[in-house]
Amino acid sequence: GPYMSDSQILPVAVRNMTTQVLGDISLSGVARDSGGSLVGSDEDQGLEPAVVVPGEIAWGYVYFGAEMPPGTTFEITARGDPLDDSSYGSVPLEITELNVSQDTIVGIATNTGGSKVSGPIGVSVLCVSADGAELMVMSDYATADDVEPGGTTAFTVNFYGDKPCDRFLVAAS
Repeated sequence: GPYMSDSQILPVAVRNMTTQVLGDISLSGVARDSGGSLVGSDEDQGLEPAVVVPGEIAWGYVYFGAEMPPGTTFEITARGDPLDDSSYGSVPLEITELNVSQDTIVGIATNTGGSKVSGPIGVSVLCVSADGAELMVMSDYATADDVEPGGTTAFTVNFYGDKPCDRFLVAAS
């Protein structure tokens, strides 16, 4: 997506084009000015959803922490590891109810797994314009830090900026 100079982040969406379920996707990136000189580098602050099956996407952002000069280009590298059976790590929760209310998304996330999920539980929204260009990534935390199997937690994520959120994806883990 376009660089968000107010928050100094670059929204990124990646598709799992492997034949494996991925459980740990990470991003790293560099920024170059219009002359090709390196002007920044950093990595993601976490991607959602936590588990991505072949063909699905994950999203997040690379935080560059600085204003970028006009004409800056970004080179982003994505890496993923096959999901293992470890009980430690990010666990996805299913979004089972969702409502857009003015400038917020309000919803319920359900633990459909067989084990207790302990948090904090992050919720992320990828906001996409009608033409498909990524506009922004927003995140917050669910109200509960722990959710038993079959249990739920509520969440609210606020929209920021003056751009409309025509379409969006929501994930929690």
